[in-house]
Amino acid sequence: MTTTDWIIDLALIVVVLRQLREERFTARFVLLPAGIVYYVVSHYLHALPTSGNDLVLIGACVALGALLGAAGGLTTLVRGSDGEAYVRAGRSAASIWIASMTARLGFIIFITHSA
Repeated sequence: MTTTDWIIDLALIVVVLRQLREERFTARFVLLPAGIVYYVVSHYLHALPTSGNDLVLIGACVALGALLGAAGGLTTLVRGSDGEAYVRAGRSAASIWIASMTARLGFIIFITHSA
């Protein structure tokens, strides 16, 4: 596991922790996490292996990710005031995100050192 992997995971956790306090919904609010995700996708996803049970594992991981994303989205609070939108991640949304990022880190450590 590289230093970049640690920095990316910790940056994504910090982004969600920052969203625990209510913020006005702006382009910056969206672009920072989107930029991090774009970097990760462009550097880590090169090809999808399709041999053996790889597609089953990929499908299961995509389904789990979609489920966790939907749960996090449903527990995020959005309100309008004076024509502006304000967003705040609930404790449940932050807990789901941190748990999923911790699981990702644990999985990377497991496959690079044990499996």
